[in-house]
Amino acid sequence: MEWIRTHPYISALCATALVILIGVWVVRRQGTAPVSNTATTFAQNSTSFVRIWDGGGATNNASDAQNWVNDDPPSNNSWVIFGATNPAKFCNWNLLNISTITIESGYSSNVNINSNVTISGNLNISGGNFNIQADSITIRGDVNYAGGQFTANTSSVCFAGSANQTASILGNTTFYSLTFDTPNTVFSQ
Repeated sequence: MEWIRTHPYISALCATALVILIGVWVVRRQGTAPVSNTATTFAQNSTSFVRIWDGGGATNNASDAQNWVNDDPPSNNSWVIFGATNPAKFCNWNLLNISTITIESGYSSNVNINSNVTISGNLNISGGNFNIQADSITIRGDVNYAGGQFTANTSSVCFAGSANQTASILGNTTFYSLTFDTPNTVFSQ
């Protein structure tokens, strides 16, 4: 469990969960509902949707459970993180949907998107190469591209957030097909 305390994203999630828990406890304490032990359960499970790539499997496929910390592959609601755990092993993304993808500056390999995918949350790129090889990718959250590489190849990239959406893209990024299907997208280079 040491990696939970030392990982910046996990630590931030735990801190956020703690603030929420304190707020829930105060509301329950002031109301008529009895205070229960559900807050403890929530705190213990607050990082249950986070999946960290460790590349420990025999394949490079995202669907291979052994490539993830605790051999627990991502699901549609997962926030996946590629970082320094195994920075040199590339990932073939062969899953359809995901919540959020974060590629940290400590990751030096490729995340190859090989299937049409929808990212319902954010795409955060600070290192490595986010390499789209599928026909299309839909991003419903923000894009924070601060380092590494974003390679769209001949794929269609669609920004389709339901509310305001921000895409911060480094210069010299080429899109083959780029679509904005959202009420308000702020795109900056």
